[in-house]
Amino acid sequence: MNKPAVRCASAAITICVAAMFLIPAPALAQFEQIAPQTDIVQQLEGLLLSAEGAPAPEPGDQVAAFFGDQIIGVFTFVSGQADPRAWSMIIFGDDPNTQTKEGPASGEIITFRFFDISTNMTRLDVAPINAQGEIVNVPFEGEFTFRFPIDFPGAPPFPGAPGPTRPFDLILGVAAPAPPPGSGGGGQTPQGNPDVNGDGVVDKRDAALVLRVITGAMRGVTAAEAARADVNNDGVVNTRDVIAILSPQNTARQAPADPAAAQQSP
Repeated sequence: MNKPAVRCASAAITICVAAMFLIPAPALAQFEQIAPQTDIVQQLEGLLLSAEGAPAPEPGDQVAAFFGDQIIGVFTFVSGQADPRAWSMIIFGDDPNTQTKEGPASGEIITFRFFDISTNMTRLDVAPINAQGEIVNVPFEGEFTFRFPIDFPGAPPFPGAPGPTRPFDLILGVAAPAPPPGSGGGGQTPQGNPDVNGDGVVDKRDAALVLRVITGAMRGVTAAEAARADVNNDGVVNTRDVIAILSPQNTARQAPADPAAAQQSP
């Protein structure tokens, strides 16, 4: 082989090796888009807000709806959105006419996760909030919606409105409340546990933690503390939980500051 041919072959190998490093690897944590599973559907839409210290959504990031560990809906943020925080998705529920459990039944709780393309990581600290800014649980409220019996290229699977639409926002960087019992969403914080910070004392520090969860000032708040913030277990973290902590029946459970002094008291 002459020298020019050797140089060309060597350059080709160099380009191929460089391309192996320049082409980005597929995102390992990225949520897979799902095909319609049933005709029991609901549309969700809102904004993805960011708590203190949490990133804002960027093109390529995703938010997904889950029932347990089952993905039931996905939205991928793209460049050029009118509002870069806006998201919407169709989610699919269980068909009561089949024996298979395809998704949530009416009233069962939906949870959300966030895929950060910049770190290739999935975050679980995504909480729904209502119009008053209160952290809430989101029950599935889907209904039967007619779907084309066959797939048409480029045609949406559901003509017209894809089931009922529920608008609400999500906030990244805040733990969602524990689902109420029997909701199908998993475990629950024990009832009547006002010791939010878990130090064995019920006092204003627990109330302050709940206020931080309500306002989204989550820096320094652990996931366990955020999960315990729904003190009255009504599925919403709000000022009622603060009132529950400061009620006489709970503050009376405070440990005495000086055990020796407490023994001397009548």
